[in-house]
Amino acid sequence: MLEDEPPQQEVLSITLSLLGFEVLCAADVDEALGMLDGEIDAAILDVIVPDPKLLGRDGLSVLTSLRERHPNIPIVVFTGVPLSDAEETLVQNQRAKFFPKPLTYQRLIQFLEESRLQLD
Repeated sequence: MLEDEPPQQEVLSITLSLLGFEVLCAADVDEALGMLDGEIDAAILDVIVPDPKLLGRDGLSVLTSLRERHPNIPIVVFTGVPLSDAEETLVQNQRAKFFPKPLTYQRLIQFLEESRLQLD
């Protein structure tokens, strides 16, 4: 999960852990990119997150790299700001599910549970 707001990261991490998901958390682009070579069953990406190298990267940059390495996993993208047309197209082309903030955990959990059932 890529989320830079500690309270939201903690609540979502605990919620998903209680439902049987193993959760890896990243708070910035570099941390998230560092996790991509590991085993990943699903991903949750906030769009607006820190980029320590100041290269203009965000959660959508991670989305593209993630999809290249893990072509079949379910991916959720969420943000509190409207996406541009180009960003919406990118999310669709990368076969990710978009949820606007405030994030409704029930919808997110339902999506992950349905995705997990399809993978089993």
